[in-house]
Amino acid sequence: MIKSGIKNTIAFWISVMLIIAIFSCFESYSAGNTRQEEKVVRVGYFQDYATILEPANEGSMGYGYDYLQEIAKYTGWNYQFIKCSWDEGITLLREGKIDIFGPMQKTEEREIFFDFPNVQMGMEYGVLFADKNSGILYEDLDYFNGMRVGTEKENYYTGVMEEYCREKGIRVTYVYTDAVDIGKELKAGLYDTYITGDLQAIPDTTVVARLSFEPYYYATTKGNREIVEGINNALKNIFRNDKYFEQKLYEKYFSNRDISKPGITKSEAELIKKYKKLTVGCDSNSRPLQYFDETTGQTSGISMDILKEVANLCGLEFEFIPMDGKSARQLEKADLWVGSFNYNGLKNLEYTDTYLNVPMLLVSDKLVNLSDKLTIAMYSYDGKNGAQLLKEYPQFSVDKYVTADEAFQSFKMKKADAMFVPAYTYDELEQVNNQELYCVYATDIKCRMNIGISERFPKEMINILNKGIASLDNDVINTIIYKNTSAGAYNGSISMLVKDNAWLVLGLVTVFFVLLLIVIEASNKRLKSVLYIDSSTGKSSLAKFRMDARALLNNAKPDEYMLVSIDVNNFKYINDIYGYETGNQVLKILAEHI
Repeated sequence: MIKSGIKNTIAFWISVMLIIAIFSCFESYSAGNTRQEEKVVRVGYFQDYATILEPANEGSMGYGYDYLQEIAKYTGWNYQFIKCSWDEGITLLREGKIDIFGPMQKTEEREIFFDFPNVQMGMEYGVLFADKNSGILYEDLDYFNGMRVGTEKENYYTGVMEEYCREKGIRVTYVYTDAVDIGKELKAGLYDTYITGDLQAIPDTTVVARLSFEPYYYATTKGNREIVEGINNALKNIFRNDKYFEQKLYEKYFSNRDISKPGITKSEAELIKKYKKLTVGCDSNSRPLQYFDETTGQTSGISMDILKEVANLCGLEFEFIPMDGKSARQLEKADLWVGSFNYNGLKNLEYTDTYLNVPMLLVSDKLVNLSDKLTIAMYSYDGKNGAQLLKEYPQFSVDKYVTADEAFQSFKMKKADAMFVPAYTYDELEQVNNQELYCVYATDIKCRMNIGISERFPKEMINILNKGIASLDNDVINTIIYKNTSAGAYNGSISMLVKDNAWLVLGLVTVFFVLLLIVIEASNKRLKSVLYIDSSTGKSSLAKFRMDARALLNNAKPDEYMLVSIDVNNFKYINDIYGYETGNQVLKILAEHI
């Protein structure tokens, strides 16, 4: 009877897995049929812009190419890449002779002729390039006044340059060009500097000014709803599946780019000597972005670690003090502020460039319809994004709280339908409340983190800090984020690991019952082999690992061991396209190299 009961149980689980497999095959079949009807989308691109390099040359595709290929997974599009100049691309797009062109900034004038997706596809600085041997110093306004600036027709950054000139009280002359080799024209002296986005690769040049940090888009012809809706739906799915997709892609292509980090001028060096040590006031309740660590008695978090790097790059020293905004004396102590700028008493601040962009999420413990009238809990750190949230979702009502804990408790007590939080804060929330399941909704809102500077400091201090921010190494930032977020997961329990890998648990249950059937039917020797050897790779199985790990951990000292888990993203595509045998071979090769 016992054997029969066990066999029936195993048969049930195997049936469940077969049903899942059948549905998976059906999805693959449906996807295959969809691909037969793929639409050919014409994409215009211009040379040396780092988002799409040379599609004809394998291995040099770039950020934009990979982004478009990810979109194609949801739209079924095939792309035809058409090389053109900026002016040609604008004309072709306006006439409907290409379907997509960019990157470009969204403006009211451009929206007359083009349609744009709802969500940006990246960020870039507007910069002034000069020939590396020109001798032009960074933000040398005496030289800038009267200089010739190369640009193109309908270049968004020409308007940004105009605003920069008004702010600095200088005048420049524009030289319009549609040349392919900008570096050659700079060297020949046809103009002194060239204004463009920093994603454009111009050899043998140096950056002599950074003007603004702007979102960019890929546009389509006005009225081409199929393209713009296809992009919108694809982006929604991309960020639902991986809220860090854009950040990862940026790091892949741009993290090691060197576009001549701006240097410190003589007057700025004198200012650094005068204000060597600065006090930084910061929120103390926004874990893991910034918080007061009771174990160390210090303010910690992602912001603090990044700002230490900024201080080091600028030759400054920062002292961090936690603030709750309730004491005027607290506010008076600080020279700089990071976090919420909603405190009474923080008036007339100047702000640096953004040192970190954090995606903002809507988190709920139930399925909600974002088109409904919902009550959203928000705490002070996210307050500066509240206006953006209400602009995007005008039907929402917002309840504001001082701390993240207060907002979360309101949300847990059902006073709010969802909570509006930075992505890293959600990651922390998910780890601490590991028994809870949350529904996460991505938005196109970014928490842009800046430094607020007291009005008593010269404006040159902003330039100094901005140069430190511009010189930040993305690899260093990634390490800081990892240390303050993902690394904390290794302190969790086995139950947290199981919860975070629910699909693996299902697989283990299935393997367990299959192995149990083998125990009943096979010899002990054969059983041992099946239990402890993975058939796909020939290496030790998960069961063997768990047994060995348990033996080690039972007598281990605290922090003696670390668990490393490796996952292959989108492995399903290998199985779907090349078959399971090829997928197993890939696993075997990976196992040989671990």
